[in-house]
Amino acid sequence: MTETTTPRRWYQRPVLWIVAALAVAFLAFFGPRLLRLPGLVRQAKVEAAYWKGLQKGGIQALSRAGAVDEAQTHLDAARTLAASARRDWRFALDIAPAFGWLPGVGGDLAALPHLADAGQALLDGGAALLQACKPALADLPQGAGKALASLSSAIPAQSDALTQAEEAFGRAAVAWDRVDATRLSPRLARYAPLADEALRALAATPDALRLLPHLLGADGPKRYLILAQNSDEIRATGGFISAVGILQVDKGQIKSLTLGDSYTIMDLTKPHPIPPIALETHMWAQILLLRDANWWADFPTSAQKAWELYEQDTGKKADGVIAFDTPALQLLVDAAEPVSLKDYKDTITADNLMERIQHYWASPVGAPSITSEDPNWWGQRKKFMGVLAKAVMDRLLKDTAKLDTVEVARAAFRLLNERHVLLYLPPAQDVLRRQKWDGAMVVPTDSDTLFVVDSNVGFNKVNPVVQQALTYTVNLANTPPTALLQIRYTHSSKVRLDECVHESRYGDTYQNMMDRCYWDYIRVFAPSGAELMSREGLEDGDLAEPEVGRAVWDGLMVLKPGETREVAFRYRLPAVVISNGQYRLYVQKQSGTWGIPLRVVIKGAGGKVSEFQTDLTEDRNFAVGP
Repeated sequence: MTETTTPRRWYQRPVLWIVAALAVAFLAFFGPRLLRLPGLVRQAKVEAAYWKGLQKGGIQALSRAGAVDEAQTHLDAARTLAASARRDWRFALDIAPAFGWLPGVGGDLAALPHLADAGQALLDGGAALLQACKPALADLPQGAGKALASLSSAIPAQSDALTQAEEAFGRAAVAWDRVDATRLSPRLARYAPLADEALRALAATPDALRLLPHLLGADGPKRYLILAQNSDEIRATGGFISAVGILQVDKGQIKSLTLGDSYTIMDLTKPHPIPPIALETHMWAQILLLRDANWWADFPTSAQKAWELYEQDTGKKADGVIAFDTPALQLLVDAAEPVSLKDYKDTITADNLMERIQHYWASPVGAPSITSEDPNWWGQRKKFMGVLAKAVMDRLLKDTAKLDTVEVARAAFRLLNERHVLLYLPPAQDVLRRQKWDGAMVVPTDSDTLFVVDSNVGFNKVNPVVQQALTYTVNLANTPPTALLQIRYTHSSKVRLDECVHESRYGDTYQNMMDRCYWDYIRVFAPSGAELMSREGLEDGDLAEPEVGRAVWDGLMVLKPGETREVAFRYRLPAVVISNGQYRLYVQKQSGTWGIPLRVVIKGAGGKVSEFQTDLTEDRNFAVGP
């Protein structure tokens, strides 16, 4: 008997049911997301177009009625959009790192979840910050002066918003730290430095805003002692105190700024402190005057000395000390250019700034030139600095609508983070110390530290033509660890001198004061407990006074134009520089300098060598080990 088989109908095939089940599951999971995707894309384009237009329009775009509220609405919309996209496509973010091996885009995929977290956190922080700054933004078209006044009165009521912004920017920084920027594709990697800069500025913004009410006299008039430091003649905190002035503020408004020759701030009928022994030895100082008060590398210490001397010699009170160096003036002019000086019939830009400073020093407007040998020249040689400082301040505060406010904000943070502006405001010192805006000498307790401080003691302006580079080599295999610091100095002036004469005199031009020998008193601050083994290339050492508990070694170097010389310090480090198997190093930047090249070589106990090549645009941190 023959058996027959009945063919299975299509709906009886298991594979079809499996495919159908998968299709249903796919539609159930992806369907709503796919349906929402076009709307998300359209909304993203709308938001991108709005913010691009706002950026292009600048302050003028915020000047119309309701513009700030509109910006808040769009920022909230962007937050909601980002949250919706992350919620719908979270699974894609979670699996993206698994494809990090792919060539070309693997680094981007590995970073994707962290970039999404950072973006959301930035939007959250931006919304809170915008809420806190609304009154100031509404007044910004009337000038930064008006906006600052509004901000100083509004900020005390925005404590919660600032805390929210601070927390959100902290989350953004944590997420960004998890991104390996070295693996990003060129398309994304080019934005990494901008992200670093933006996150640093945003993280500091809440603290900066908290400072404003007190700084701008919301609680009563304030008078700040201003120290203008000429970095062409480098000193510990930025340069020789060339000019001294007073900044007066009241109820959030800057009332006045005066700046005059520092030599005029002295009353020799009153007793003055004795100078540090190194200042007496190398510059023949018999008493400590205000012009030399920034001898100490720790700015709060120098600021207190200047404050005390100013009040003693003038009989006038101050409420704090603000110092700025020559690079600060360059950065401000770059952000505010062109700066018109009506009385001088001149226009100052970043390109001609230094040349004009030198020109008006030698040939003051309305006064005899240096070549006339008229003694009245001496009293007018620094007048230009006060005129320029006032013009720059007026430009920034009154002509704000004509400036790129993003660039102005970036310049402001560079001034603080790169130590071109130093603040000593006792009631706000905790905030200033936290952001390292007070110029204090950093004293970590569980890491190595290095701070090289140069002081021009040659009565000249040679620093613009002197280049230097640092190499710091640490050998952790030794017990205790040892360090070798090598500093190379090159005097690039084309003038040739047979001998170096240590004397206080002017020349026929400012350039003449740059074409002289460099008399450099060098101090090296190391961790407490470090022991000097040897030093080379120096003379007249052991004059330095300890500061804030740090070990310090010193010496004098004399460098002719055209010469290159290397000085070296060898020393033992305390055992505390290694903690839990990790070696950490903090290198502090001297104010008044731009970006001294820095090379760090760390030789581990196992023979491993770690090398870092960077510069001292800002303070630098290094770590080797677990």
